[in-house]
Amino acid sequence: MKTLGDLLEHQLKNIFSAEDQYLQVLPLMIHNIGNQELKMAFENNHIKTISHQIRIKEICDELKINCEGDRCFVLDSLIMEAKHFMEGKMEECVMDTGIFARAQRIAHYKIASYATAMQYAKEMAYDDIAAILFQIHKEENIAYKKLTRIAENRMSNKVVL
Repeated sequence: MKTLGDLLEHQLKNIFSAEDQYLQVLPLMIHNIGNQELKMAFENNHIKTISHQIRIKEICDELKINCEGDRCFVLDSLIMEAKHFMEGKMEECVMDTGIFARAQRIAHYKIASYATAMQYAKEMAYDDIAAILFQIHKEENIAYKKLTRIAENRMSNKVVL
């Protein structure tokens, strides 16, 4: 990578891959969640993630970037850890809390990734693209806060330490 444009391209490809990888594990997470409110929040998150991936693809198309083919190794690791956790046998509230914690780590990574891409786009005066990335970043934060609120209200007091 030699230019800011190269960094933006790499970041967009990485985000596209991260969203794709998350979409592959979300159904398994949803399946393993017992709390209905948390399950519904994850189902809504699934729909939002599809929307985010579509918007990233549109940005890549506009910039003439092939967004497919790269792999987000951070998500590989986070997803492998989540799958390993979900293989365990435990009480429902412990499973739900553990799944939430793993999704929270993924959300942190995605929020940081969108913020980085948005900053690159701003620096390159791609104002329309920066605005789209800002909106997705905002939506990621809202979803994260909603999941956190549900987890705090519904599960943290049920987990036996």
